[in-house]
Amino acid sequence: MDQAPRMSLLEFDQRFSMFKEFVHYDFQSPTKLPGDFKAAYDRILCDPPFLSADCQTKGAFLDMSDWI
Repeated sequence: MDQAPRMSLLEFDQRFSMFKEFVHYDFQSPTKLPGDFKAAYDRILCDPPFLSADCQTKGAFLDMSDWI
């Protein structure tokens, strides 16, 4: 039987820590993630409505998505 997909919730807001998939994420350190995340994901789903202009213009998401 196929293994269930690995899912993680990368989020800065600690209110989401109630979810077991929660991993604290700060766009100012886009690749400061657990080592086992590197090259471990096939897809990234992004919900960007609340991303600040600073986050979007610094390319933090692109750095992180290239890393994982």
